[in-house]
Amino acid sequence: MGVFILLVLVAAMLMTGHYKVLEKSIKVIVVFFTLLTTVCMLMVVDRLDWSVSAFALPPLDVPTILFIVALVGFMPSPTDASILQSLWTVARAESEGRRASKEESRFDFNVGYITSCILAVFFLFLGTAVLFESGVEMPADNAGFARGLLEVYTSVIGDWSYYVMAITALCVMLSTALTVTDGMTRMALAIGSESLPEQDWHSDRYYNVVLIVLCLAALLVIQTLLQSFARFMDMTSVIVFFIGPFLALLNHRAIFSDEIPKDKQPGRIIRIWSIVSIVSLFLLMVVYCYYRLFVSG
Repeated sequence: MGVFILLVLVAAMLMTGHYKVLEKSIKVIVVFFTLLTTVCMLMVVDRLDWSVSAFALPPLDVPTILFIVALVGFMPSPTDASILQSLWTVARAESEGRRASKEESRFDFNVGYITSCILAVFFLFLGTAVLFESGVEMPADNAGFARGLLEVYTSVIGDWSYYVMAITALCVMLSTALTVTDGMTRMALAIGSESLPEQDWHSDRYYNVVLIVLCLAALLVIQTLLQSFARFMDMTSVIVFFIGPFLALLNHRAIFSDEIPKDKQPGRIIRIWSIVSIVSLFLLMVVYCYYRLFVSG
């Protein structure tokens, strides 16, 4: 029921305001939960073990490989972030009636990505101090996971932090639902405009129809597959991870193609870094498949 209400709220916000309501809402929500997350992190940072032994590398076994894959899939942001950022840049240009410069687009992306990196580190600190140090094993079911997470935090930080953590979690869920729902809708419309260019895919009617279809599909998936939050996140993380190398390769080919003027393309260092990153992602995918098929059985 809670997911249904959340999706209805998100759909109503996006259908009435589209990109404008997305941009304004996300700015407020992100600032709010960033402040709350920072406060929570500062309250538990003194509980962390900063000794050298705490930073020892784990053994390269199946659980470690699976964890790395799940981590790479979503941290510090999903690998499809570059596509969504491009679509939002186009939507912003249509909303404001002007195209953003390369410097403005780069600044927007860097702010979002760096903020995601910092928040990822903060959540790592929170998880280590509250979950790992306490040795508590979280319940597998969804309601139990959410309730257990809040109970662990309040037991470590204090009862007064219950509502702070609850509001922070709600802000994270709302911002994620807004960005993913709008982003996937725009991605579907972009695919449609390439496949059937004679249709007016940029109209509000197409946007609303695709948005509703995706929300209904999300509800169906959640009701049928989301029996365990942990397993669901592992599954989605692996899917995103497998898509990542191919998206990275397509991004690289697109940005360094003849359609992009040379003066608009990244420099030599970024080009080399991109190639190294793509190769690393494909190698990690091969390692994961090997461990999954031949080691873990």
